[in-house]
This record gives sequence, C-alpha cells and structure tokens, in this order.
Amino acid sequence: MGSRKRIIMRLGTIWLGIVLFLTFFSNTIYSINLPGVTVGFASDGIITSVNRAEGILDFYENITLYSAHGGQIHFSVQEGDTIALGDALFSIYVEVDDLRIQLSSEQTRLDRVLLNRSNAQTQLQNLTPSTLRPTTITPPDIARFDHEDTRLAIEIERAEADYQTQRSLFEAGVVSLDTVTEIVNRIEGYRRNRQRNAEEREATLAAHQQAVERAAIEESFDIAQQQQAFEAERGRLQHEINLFNVDETEIRRNITRLNTQITEGGIITTYAEHPGTVWEILGELEDGMRVERNRLIMRTGVIYDNLYTVVVYFPESMGFLPLGTPVRVDIRSLSEFGLRGEIRRMTASQGRLRTEITFQTEREVTGGEGVTVIMERFSELFSMILPNSAIRQDEHGYFILYAEQERNTLLGYSYFARQLRIQVGQRGDRTSSVWMFLEPGGAIIMQSDRPIAHGSRVRLVADQ
Repeated sequence: MGSRKRIIMRLGTIWLGIVLFLTFFSNTIYSINLPGVTVGFASDGIITSVNRAEGILDFYENITLYSAHGGQIHFSVQEGDTIALGDALFSIYVEVDDLRIQLSSEQTRLDRVLLNRSNAQTQLQNLTPSTLRPTTITPPDIARFDHEDTRLAIEIERAEADYQTQRSLFEAGVVSLDTVTEIVNRIEGYRRNRQRNAEEREATLAAHQQAVERAAIEESFDIAQQQQAFEAERGRLQHEINLFNVDETEIRRNITRLNTQITEGGIITTYAEHPGTVWEILGELEDGMRVERNRLIMRTGVIYDNLYTVVVYFPESMGFLPLGTPVRVDIRSLSEFGLRGEIRRMTASQGRLRTEITFQTEREVTGGEGVTVIMERFSELFSMILPNSAIRQDEHGYFILYAEQERNTLLGYSYFARQLRIQVGQRGDRTSSVWMFLEPGGAIIMQSDRPIAHGSRVRLVADQ
C-alpha cells in the first residue's frame, strides 16, 4: 500500500513538472512572436536639416564671341583647349571692299556723334536757372480806416459838447429828458462804430501780413523746384556728353582697326581677353566655312582664381539664406568631395529657389561636370527632441506610442503600447522638436519590427 502511494506521488510530481515546463515554453514561444520594439527617451538637442540638389559645373564667368564681319573662318583653337590672355581664337578672311564700306559707315557715325555732342555742349553752356518774378501783394487801404476814425472822433467830440449844453437846458427845465437821452445814445453809437472800425483795421493788417508770408513761402518753394529742375537737366546733358565721349572712343578704335585690317588684306583675328577654356564652338562650325556677320562663334569660360559656379534649385520651403552661406560641393566625375562653396545669389523661380553657388578647385575642368550641392542647416537648442521614426500621425494629429509595463507575474513582465498625443514644432531630416507630458521613466517606442497600435502587446528588444 505504501509503495503504491509513493508511485502515485512520483507520477503526480512528474505531471506537474511537465505542465509547468509546457506553460513556460508556451509563454516563451508567445513572447517571441510578439512585435519587437526598441525604446528610448526624449532629450535636448539641435535639429539638422539637409537639402541636396544637382547641377552642372560652369565657369565663374562666360564670354560669348560673335563674328564682327562676314567671311571665311579659320580656327586657332578647339573645344576644351586652355587659352591664355592674348591667344588667337579664330580669324575671318573678309573682302577688302566690305571693310571699306564698314569704314565709311563708322566715319559717318563718328560725324553724327560729334555733332550731337556739340549740340549738347551748347545747351549745357546756355542753361541757366529760370528767374521768378516776385509775387506782388497789393497793400490794404488803411487810410480809409484812418479817415473814418478821425470823422468818428470829431462826431463824438461834437456830440459830447451838445450833451453838456442840453443837460444844462434840461436842468433848467427848458428841454425834455428824451432830448438828452437821444444825445447819449448817439454818443454810444459813435463810440461803437469807432471800435468796430479799429478792429476791422487790425484784421485787415493781419490778413495782409499773412498773405505776404504765404507768398514768400510759395516763392521760396518755386525757386527750389526750379533749381532742382535746373540741376536735373544739367546732369542729363552732362551724362549725354559722357556717352558721346565713350561712343567717340569706340568709333575711333573701330576706324583704326578697320584701317589696319584693310592694310593687312582683310584678315580679322579675334584674341582671348581673359585666360580660361574654350568651352564650346557653336553651330557645328568647321574650319574654312563661311559665316555671316554677328554669327555666334564660340563660348569661352573665364578662369578666375580657380573659381567656378553651379546653379541648383532648392525647394521654396527651405527659405532664403544670406549671401555667403557655406555649402558642401561634390564633383563626382573628378572624385572631388567636400569642397567648400558659398551662396552667390538666390532668386525665386516657379516655386523653387534658384541658387548660384561659387567654389574653388585646382583640378582641371572642362565645364559640364555633374555637381552635387549639400546644404546643412542647424537649429537652436531645443529642450525636447525625438527621432522622426518615433513620431506618428493620424487624422487627429501627432502622437507617440510608449511601452507601459504591467505588473510582474510568475511568467515575467508584460508590456503594452499606449498612445500619447504630442505637439510637433520644427521638423528636421532625422529629428523634430516636440512638446508632451509623459510620466518620468516612460519609455518611448522608437521603432517596431511590425505595425502596432494602442493596446498592442509588445516585446522589448535591445537597440542594435
């Protein structure tokens, strides 16, 4: 009986062990199948924005050359050749009769310029400021008021004498009170009229003084306007004379050049005015072909202190930047990376920012190489930033998911994704500034290997 009981207890222990083992094993299998997430915390920092744009290398300055005359062309250089100051670029063989016709045209043009300059000089010499006639203000008739004042004074004096006489007669009972009263009223009337006459005299004098002062101001303003117009006209005439002087110098230079070309038999050679590179011979021109006057011949790139340019287009949302802002320039075909460039010009163009960049390189270039421009911008220090991978968005706005730890059981900790609404400030390529309220120690889900939502059970994994 005791042996049987021990066997049953041993079998029960084995069964319990198997049950516990299968329970832990199944929980492990379940946990492995949960979405794996990496967690982290918000921190302070700056936000970096990177913009890239592609462009074509160009010379710091381009010069386009045309044929000054028609004739047979002969090239002294080819595309891609490096040229120095004074190197012959191409020559045009021109008929001497054509040169003589051009010489006559330049001489006629010179005569016209000299005549126009002489007329302008004459106008400048005869130019004087206009003379204003002073404004005449008719003085008021003050004598009229003075005569009226004298007359009223005499009337008052007579009435007062008559008043004394009539008052004595009234006291003697010869005249009535009405007679005396009438004289008193007459004296008061004279006095009121005399006061009114004096006030009108002062008002007339004040109005005349105001008219004189106003006329003086207007006259001064007119003189200033006339002086300003005189200075403007004198400046215009002097500017015209200066332009005529420039035209004369150019025409005389052309006349000298044409005379030399006629003497040399009609060979016209164009020389390089700057060191650089023959970038392009245009119009599929070949040596010996005949070209017309003012035909586009070639384009040369000017090399100035190893400076080059590239034009790229950035999104308008990037905003205008100060001239001289540094950028990174990469020339892939030359294996040149990390060159320092600067913004030379920025303009708005069809919803984009046309940006001209200048940079230096000592490598030999021919123009047309592909260039990558990288613009990095750094924000101010923010107190709370998060990786963009941790910021999620739905129709209600931005939110994050954080891992909430449930109470511990015999099977270990359980973690669930919980949603928290946030406000997003400045956004960068990798991080953004945020504002939120999360309990201290709250672990924010940075990445997940599978889609998760609020309430999803998750498994914490180490950040690789």
